[in-house]
Amino acid sequence: MLRRLAGNCFWMGRYIERAENVARTLGVAERLAHAPEHHRRPGPLWTETLMISCDENQFRKAGLQPDANSVLEWCFLDARNTSSVVSCLHGARDNARTARHLFTNDAWEALNGAWIEVQTWDRTKVESSGGWEDACAWSIRQCLLVRGAFLELARDELPHVITLGQMLERVASIVSVLQLSPIIRLAHQECLPGTALHRRTEATLAMAGGVDTFGRGMRDGLDPLEVVQFLIGDPTSPRSLLVCCRTMVEAIIGMTGGNSDAHARTLPAARALVAAVLAMVEDDAPIAPVLGGIIEKVWALSELVAQEHFSLATSAA
Repeated sequence: MLRRLAGNCFWMGRYIERAENVARTLGVAERLAHAPEHHRRPGPLWTETLMISCDENQFRKAGLQPDANSVLEWCFLDARNTSSVVSCLHGARDNARTARHLFTNDAWEALNGAWIEVQTWDRTKVESSGGWEDACAWSIRQCLLVRGAFLELARDELPHVITLGQMLERVASIVSVLQLSPIIRLAHQECLPGTALHRRTEATLAMAGGVDTFGRGMRDGLDPLEVVQFLIGDPTSPRSLLVCCRTMVEAIIGMTGGNSDAHARTLPAARALVAAVLAMVEDDAPIAPVLGGIIEKVWALSELVAQEHFSLATSAA
């Protein structure tokens, strides 16, 4: 695959994953905002939502304040925000268009159709046709449909390129959710249904996209410590940091055909991410500082991937 086309497909995968993660975070925050502890003092919740989903500095420079309406509109609809759901779908579609011949008709139509649909939306339309929670749920479904269509792609390096982009975004999102959630420092407290801690534990799991796979463990209740351990080191969940980092290693090997010269720097960097996660799982390393190191390693790996494997892609931001 040409380096330019590979870069486009890499960023397409990143944008689709980012759109899904932002939509999921906004949908959970919109529900959580009705809880008593946030209903009376909503500012911190929307600041946290903004920090997870987008660039807070970009938001502040636009002269906005972190309330429900501003954050929801900025993170979902605003084209000035390069990480809004609308901007991400636009970026994914633009990058896919340059490599249209590599995709099946179903994959292209799923992505292009989502982009066309969302172009007609504004705040009034969202609020009059189901509200922000429905809009977020629609976005998540569309991203899942696009990803499902990718399963029909030829089993060459293309799926590995897309997967690598998705996993970089997913790890960054899960780490941000964990870093800003209070459940890490409160993980050993009793978590009773109906309490603020229970709601935040449930919200953390939902923002990270782990509700379904966590529930399959047939656990009794919702324990913050179990949720943290699950999101970090569950060996089977597609949304645990351990599985995502291991998937990145596999994707790098797959897209280079195992050629060690082709991944001389990126593969060791990806394996360092796996080692950092295992340190929390096996060596009982302190979670908060390790998470900070992981996010730095993710962005460093992203730079290495761009340098070692791809030319600059359109709309990559």
